[in-house]
Formats: sequence, structure tokens, C-alpha cells
Amino acid sequence: MQSKPGANLGALRDHNAGLVLDLIRRHNGISRADLANFTGLTAQAVSKIVTRLIEAGSVAEWSQPASGQAAPTVGRPTTLLRLVPEARHAVGVHLDRDELRLVLVDLSGRVIAADHRPGLVGSIADLVEPIRRLASTVDPATLAGVGVGCPGPLDHRTGVLHHANRLPGWENAALGPMLTDALDLPVIVDKDTNTAVLAELWTTDLPRQTAMIYVGTGIGAGLVLDGRVYRGGRTNAGEFGHTVMAPGTARPGLLWPPGAALKALCGPARSWRRRRASRCRSPWCSRASRSSTTPRSPGRATCSAWP
Repeated sequence: MQSKPGANLGALRDHNAGLVLDLIRRHNGISRADLANFTGLTAQAVSKIVTRLIEAGSVAEWSQPASGQAAPTVGRPTTLLRLVPEARHAVGVHLDRDELRLVLVDLSGRVIAADHRPGLVGSIADLVEPIRRLASTVDPATLAGVGVGCPGPLDHRTGVLHHANRLPGWENAALGPMLTDALDLPVIVDKDTNTAVLAELWTTDLPRQTAMIYVGTGIGAGLVLDGRVYRGGRTNAGEFGHTVMAPGTARPGLLWPPGAALKALCGPARSWRRRRASRCRSPWCSRASRSSTTPRSPGRATCSAWP
């Protein structure tokens, strides 16, 4: 007899609670009946979820007069649900090669405090300290956790960085588990491209199918399919910055050297280096930017336009 797959009821309950909470956040004044209509859940299921959210302090009730009534004392008031933003807080971290940015946000996503530190973070202790400092400004009981966005590739499920070539010294680091142990808080690690598109999805009405091109120290894409962030089987979908452009034999007249990655062609560093190379005679520089058309040795870039 073939066994049937079991249902993860806990995960399903959390998913439905998140769905209801997000609708309350977006509308900030919505009835239980409307929640049932929007979600497709039964009125009983919605009532149970709302009760748990109220008991947790994340949601509160308030009343308004029934539609068409002139005064609050006339007609049965409609009970609406609103978010309690100060009930929960979270710390958001952007870990990049050139800088560290942190924000403290409430349940509505409003930024309460922020911090910025230039340069690459060299150790887990150097990362934990500013997180703790920012988190210490609110009641510890309200802290929901920490979210970290950083360059990939990485494993979103385990929080382990892989070949993080844009984070020297962090290759194969178990960033998520290390932060969880140090902070005693839930920690989610994701690619910066995914965190960026998730923020847009959370705060705006993005189309259900969206590709957002992210340009930072590298280049990549955050993908939304059917209204949800798409990470792929290995949680690294959108990692196209390493795509090799113009492979094959070197040819004078190309605007880039053969074998150059897309991130080297389109990133901010590329634009800056092109300005520095405006008088370069390399055959791999733009002809319009060269002061001379005298060719140099094929395959050798003689300016700082290429790393």
C-alpha cells in the first residue's frame, strides 16, 4: 500500500496567519468578513487567526459606525482590525563588500533607526556589535528577528554563504547559524537581489511576474513569479552577473575584452573605470573614448578599465 504524503499543519497555519496579517497591514482597517473574502478562508478559520494575532498584541480592534449612519450611537458599529506597529520590531542588515547598512523597523515596515558603516565587515563579532546596538533601542520582547541581505551565491535555507567572491573572507561561512547563536534571535539570510525585490513586493503593487535588475558592487536579478519571490531549486535564481560576454577569439573593435563577465561591463565600477580610461589606447576600450587608434597587443588591456 502506497503511503500518502503528510501535511505540515504548522507551516500551513503560519502561512495563513501571515496572509491575514499582511492584509491587515495593507488595509489597516479591514473586517473579518473582508479577510475571509480576500483569502478564501472560512469565517471560522479567519476568526481563529485573528484571535491569536490579537492575543499576541500584533492586531487590535476598533469600531466605526455602520455605513450610512450619521452618528456612532446609531446602528451597529462595524468592527475593523488594524495593525499595532510597535508590537514587533526587526533588524535588517545589508552586508556588502564596500559597506554595512542596518535598519530597525516596526511591524508596518517603518524605519525607526538606521546605521551605516563603510568598508567590509571582517568578522562575525564586527557584525554582531552594530546589530545589538540597534536592537537595544527597543524592548527585547518585541524583537522578531534579523534579516540579512548579501551577495550570492548562498543557501537561503541554511544561511550558508558559498562562493561569495564579493565578500572576501566570507566564503562558505555559516552566516545564519553564527548570527543565531550570537544574538539568540531568529535570523534569515537571503541574496540582496531577493531582499530588494521582496521589499518592493511588500510595499508596492508589483505585477505578479516581475524581474528587477539589481546593480550594486555586482549585478543580478530578483524574480517574482505568481506574486511570490522565486529563488529556484538551489535558492540562487537570478545570478546572471557571471555570464561571460563575447567568448572566443579576441577581436579588435570589441567594446569589451573576450571573456569579460556581465557584472564587469554593467556595474558602477565599469562606469567609473571608463572615465579613467578615456585616454586609453587599448583596443578593448570604446573607440570614441580613445585618443589614438594605434592597436596594442590583442588580448592585453593596457588601462584600468578591466580588473
